[in-house]
Amino acid sequence: MQTLIAQAAASEAGPSRQRKHHLVPRSYLERWADDRTVRVTRVDDRYSYRATPANAARETDYYRIEANDVDPAEIPPLIFETMLGSAEGYGKRAIDELLVKHPSQIDPKLMMGFVWFLAFQLTRGEAFRRQQRQVAADFFRMDTEDLTDQQLATRLGRDLTEADLAEIREFIGQVQAGKIIAQPQTAMILGNAAATASELCRHILFREWYVVRTPNVLVTCDEPVVVLGGPDHDRAERAGVESAAVILYPLAPHALLALFRQGMQVEPPLAELDHAETAEVNREIIANASRWAFERGSRRATLALTVPPLPAAPTVMEGPLPGIGSPGQTVHRVYRPSRWANAEHVPPLPVARWWQ
Repeated sequence: MQTLIAQAAASEAGPSRQRKHHLVPRSYLERWADDRTVRVTRVDDRYSYRATPANAARETDYYRIEANDVDPAEIPPLIFETMLGSAEGYGKRAIDELLVKHPSQIDPKLMMGFVWFLAFQLTRGEAFRRQQRQVAADFFRMDTEDLTDQQLATRLGRDLTEADLAEIREFIGQVQAGKIIAQPQTAMILGNAAATASELCRHILFREWYVVRTPNVLVTCDEPVVVLGGPDHDRAERAGVESAAVILYPLAPHALLALFRQGMQVEPPLAELDHAETAEVNREIIANASRWAFERGSRRATLALTVPPLPAAPTVMEGPLPGIGSPGQTVHRVYRPSRWANAEHVPPLPVARWWQ
């Protein structure tokens, strides 16, 4: 970690600090380059164009950490971007090998680095940020809903005058009405992204790993790790990484990584997908996108496959649930709706033979 901090500090102090941060690794998108460009399609309005991997899916200072309570001497502003760069190095080398070797033949140290890389793909993008903001807003609203005057005074650590209470009640009323929304700073979100990625690693590593060949038309997106719950999971809700039946990750336009939960009875053969099955997987990849889908520059599959819009809220809180919890406690259920929550007809899981 000290090495990464030193690298981040050096990058910040350098004369050519990179401000354009890639939400999807450039080296990864280069695998889809066709005549040095990839096709970028905005999923929700289907605006499509060609761009070089260097210019696709990037935003200014997207991973920069700056906050009043963060000392840049201890936590350099580019530490998260530096961590991603390190993980991407593992990712590139591991994908190169997975395209020609069985997963069991990959060096364990490289494989662990690749797992770290995959975990970061689940937390580095817009979906994780939207989720973090929504959860914080929901819990703050719930936490301030029924506070008594005495509880307010206790939390603030002082006696409150009638004027104080009136001002605070006005503030709480605007919170409850949704006019004021509490959200964590980007610095906190990025800290949570790193911590969550670390926790996810073990749920990715201990699976049955397969590299599945596809026709050379596989697409990818800005949220390329696709988590599928399985036949018993509600398709309108996003599955969790630990319980998911399978986790999919496009390696290249002709290869898909499929990580099955241990103990599943997977129907062979897994060696390859046909064109129809690849189209089904492409639909799931596009449906997993926050904003952009990518494919070979000469292709237009991302325009041909339409998916419902993103749900308005990235997380939904239900409750309090009756009959659950200790006296004085309330229990709520929080879940993440998928695009299929907005679909009139929800498609079946891709590759039906996997589930038979």
